[in-house]
Amino acid sequence: TQDCRSLFEPIDYVIFSGMSTNGAVDALVFLDVKSGGARLTRIQKDIASVVQRGDVRVEVIQSRNGV
Repeated sequence: TQDCRSLFEPIDYVIFSGMSTNGAVDALVFLDVKSGGARLTRIQKDIASVVQRGDVRVEVIQSRNGV
């Protein structure tokens, strides 16, 4: 969908739910696609744990010189 952006490592996609239909982001979804018997890696499990416990934040770095 238009709300999906690819990263591929360590998580395949970030979905900005609602962005293309509502013009506002309702939720962020971290999506990893697995096939066959593939499982989450240790790092992917860590990411899931961090999100589930709510230890997520937004940080902004404001550049003074346009870089």
